[in-house]
Amino acid sequence: MTLPKIILSFSLLVCCAVSACTTLSPQEGGNLVAKTVDQDASLPSIKVNGTHLHAETFGNPANPIIIALHGGPGGDYRYILNAKALANDGFFVVFYDQRGTGLSKRYPRKSIGMNEMLGDVKGVINFYRQSPSQTVILLGHSWGGMLATAYVNAYPNEIDGVIAMEPGGFTDAQVSAYFSRGTPDSFFGERVNDILSQEQFFTASEDSNNHELLDYKSGLVANIAGNPHFRLGYMANQDLLVDGTKSGFDFTTNLQQFKRKTLFLYSDGNKAYTTEHARLLSSAYTNVILRQIPHSVHSMILRNWEATYPELRSYLSTFK
Repeated sequence: MTLPKIILSFSLLVCCAVSACTTLSPQEGGNLVAKTVDQDASLPSIKVNGTHLHAETFGNPANPIIIALHGGPGGDYRYILNAKALANDGFFVVFYDQRGTGLSKRYPRKSIGMNEMLGDVKGVINFYRQSPSQTVILLGHSWGGMLATAYVNAYPNEIDGVIAMEPGGFTDAQVSAYFSRGTPDSFFGERVNDILSQEQFFTASEDSNNHELLDYKSGLVANIAGNPHFRLGYMANQDLLVDGTKSGFDFTTNLQQFKRKTLFLYSDGNKAYTTEHARLLSSAYTNVILRQIPHSVHSMILRNWEATYPELRSYLSTFK
């Protein structure tokens, strides 16, 4: 069965399930996608920087802190939960769904930018940090690696370490070059949008701010791709990826001020992520360890944790 047919069949099943019970509405939270923290008080959450975030922690809060930043933009932390094993190595590991993503609170289109995202990172750090001397390390995968880099570029003296796992690029030109080499479809790529256009059972436009429908559509392809997630954030993706690329960005303008050792990981299975690309991006850091994870793909933290973990553990051992 082809991918469009699989999506169509899945959509029919959902449509039939909803229509079978006339008391349910696809516009209401929980009927098509999981509820967010402002809709379900039982979910673990924190309130920082004027927003409400889905968050979860592992380990002793007094240990060095690892802030895990998931990919996307618009994804969530479910697929990077393997990193919770780092709590057994003496770290306090913090996961949170970024603003407008996963099970965190939703926002209208054109209300999420880098200022909000950086403010949230700072808010999460301040929420969990017990003293100014407590070590803080950012672990970012894909877009999360870009966000980690943007943060240390803005605040080079506030972070003790960075792990960047295949970030797409630190400038809009680098990201465009990366995608032009034929990277696998993102959850919200052009081909994905073409596929989703065949799904006509529910309609929702960006202007409607109907997050349930938009997030549901976005999740169809992600479900088939097999990467686990709580719930995707369509609006956050559009605000940060589409609008951000159009307006241009550069996360390296002040990065030379960050002198701490950085671990940069990339896979051998993502053919668009060449060694040259990895060297170019990692060279923006002044003190970097560049490692390739063998027999792996872009989502190495999920697909090949066995090979990724030793590199993380070796780097993190210097902070204990």
